[in-house]
Amino acid sequence: MTLENVTKEEWDKMFKEVIQTTEEELKTYMTLYTELITLRSNYRKDYKNNRITHQLDFDEGTITYKLGTKRRIGYKLKGQKK
Repeated sequence: MTLENVTKEEWDKMFKEVIQTTEEELKTYMTLYTELITLRSNYRKDYKNNRITHQLDFDEGTITYKLGTKRRIGYKLKGQKK
């Protein structure tokens, strides 16, 4: 690591750039975080009532799921009324 002596103006400019870059990254990650939390919430609701097909795209880094048939809980003998 090499350190250079710089002027206050150069230091301030670099500091401002680092702050702006960090703020942009935080906004991006907060948006991603919100989308993931929403996906998890929707998934949990869907998982209770539906059969789920889980899907991953390793090349794109995408996680998703597809709804299948409705779940039926319980058993009904033929000819019995519910």
